[in-house]
Amino acid sequence: MAEIPHAKNRFPRTGTLLIVAVIVIVVGGFLIVWWPHFQNQRAIAAIEDLGGKTQTETERPGWIPDKIGDDKLKPYERVWEVNLNATTVQDGDLAPLRGLTNVRDLSLDGAVVSDKGLEELQDLANAEFLTLDNAYISNNGLRHLRGLKKLKYLRLDNTRTDDTGLEHLRNLTTLRELSLENTQITDAGLVHLQALPHLKYLSLTNTRISDAGLKHLHGLTSLSYLSLAKTDVTHEGVMEIQNTLPNCYVHWKKLIEYPKRKSATVP
Repeated sequence: MAEIPHAKNRFPRTGTLLIVAVIVIVVGGFLIVWWPHFQNQRAIAAIEDLGGKTQTETERPGWIPDKIGDDKLKPYERVWEVNLNATTVQDGDLAPLRGLTNVRDLSLDGAVVSDKGLEELQDLANAEFLTLDNAYISNNGLRHLRGLKKLKYLRLDNTRTDDTGLEHLRNLTTLRELSLENTQITDAGLVHLQALPHLKYLSLTNTRISDAGLKHLHGLTSLSYLSLAKTDVTHEGVMEIQNTLPNCYVHWKKLIEYPKRKSATVP
């Protein structure tokens, strides 16, 4: 008859498992705190090297007593704002942004960023403000913004955005402000804005739109400001949109058409 092992002979194995479990919990907890902190500090250093600026906030866990000040909670410090306006940043420099999941405000005005660079932004799920004025982006790059479901403010002034690009913005239904100044959009592209019912501010300054395209804006009843300056919209078109959206201020100044210079004649 086989001898049954005594209970005490099994204890070392159980004790070892408990020790391993404790180690896993401790190491796992350490990584949960340390890894995001490491990513944030690495990104801050990279951004500052490029001449950019960051703003941070403390993500305080609920179990930490209020009497412990934020200055003692550096491991819980997270970047929420990144400003890279007019810096030397290029596409490859944006890779550190991938780990900054707390970023809500990102400015890349005048940065040398193209469609490839926008790929690095697609995981910024908490982004609310994004400025891409004067960036070297095209319609194809805007598809990388589809996942920014919390985006409220978007500037695309002086970019190559046209009607196709607007189609990629249809999923950004939380948008409150959209600026498309000096872009290539036309009347046909405005149909895509119907999918953005919460828009309050819309600038179409110096675009290729006319009275015909304004019908697509009639359903944007949340609009409180609309710029139609330097477009082909007429006074009649302005009056119509103003009557349709009585709570919206319409900024308009007819595009000045200079007379064509006469060809020089050879005597």
